[in-house]
Amino acid sequence: MRFTGLLTVGIALLVLLLSGCRDKHMPPEDVLKENFREEFREQAQLDKIKLTETLVRGNLRTYLAVGKFLPENDYYQQVSSLGNDYTILEKTWKKGKAVTFSATITSIGSADTGWVVNFFDIQTAPEFKGKIIGSIDEHEGYIVIGSSQFKEKMAEAKRSYQQKKQTIENLTIQLQQVDNDIIGAEKKLDELWGKDENGNQQNRISFTENTDKKLRRDLKDYAEKNSTSAFEKKYNQEVYQPAVEARKRAGGNIYDHELANKRAKVFYEYSEKYRAEYNKMQADVEKMKQEKYKAFYQLDAAKNKLVYKRQTINENLFRLKPQLERWEQDMEQLRQKKIIN
Repeated sequence: MRFTGLLTVGIALLVLLLSGCRDKHMPPEDVLKENFREEFREQAQLDKIKLTETLVRGNLRTYLAVGKFLPENDYYQQVSSLGNDYTILEKTWKKGKAVTFSATITSIGSADTGWVVNFFDIQTAPEFKGKIIGSIDEHEGYIVIGSSQFKEKMAEAKRSYQQKKQTIENLTIQLQQVDNDIIGAEKKLDELWGKDENGNQQNRISFTENTDKKLRRDLKDYAEKNSTSAFEKKYNQEVYQPAVEARKRAGGNIYDHELANKRAKVFYEYSEKYRAEYNKMQADVEKMKQEKYKAFYQLDAAKNKLVYKRQTINENLFRLKPQLERWEQDMEQLRQKKIIN
């Protein structure tokens, strides 16, 4: 199995400690150096290597290779995380610290023809894990086990956890308060429309229907009791006709314009008063309805704001609670691994 893509920098120095006698079929130092550079994409610097020939098959030579190389970068593997905010890393290979390896090398060719060299079955100690992470010390979300900043960053992470926990507690309290406020708002909306004549709670529709029905009934009753025709008849009987009869008995002009004009004026004034009162009854009811509707829109808008606030709080809790649960699970995992107490 080929071992490729382990590291990310160039190859510098190659020291070969070769067992057995060199012959023209054994790849020379510069060939191994160049091949190593290509094989590992210039990601390490060979420090020491020893080749032992194990198989010859025609022009194909197989060697056992053991040695050391120097990583050009630090390598890290993820051990755990803390919610979505922090990643716990462990350094696996340290820049410049020798890593022991063994491999199988095949070589075809000679000094006259050149060589084709391949590395197979690379094994390393310590085992290769992880990747290069640039500017890791500047990244607030990375916490490296054993680093000089480990305790400080873990303390920062715990503060972040406590803040998140406190936020959830505060949101839960707010949610309960908002729920109570919504119940209160709904009660005000229900009570706004009052009760009908039978003592039943009304809603907006029944309030409008019952109010309009009562207005029609009141207007009809008012018209029946205060109609202009009834007033004119009564006035003629009780005022105008007696005045005419009195004039007749006195020998006066029974068609006196003064009486007629006075009667016309009284009729006109009563008609105006009747019409004004009739219109006022309608206007008062309409005003009362508009005030109810205005109050309804205000209360409904206030309730909708509370509903939106509740939705926002629930969305935040839905987002934060799984993060907190995962954070606690990750902390327990770190304790089990004895990374923290």
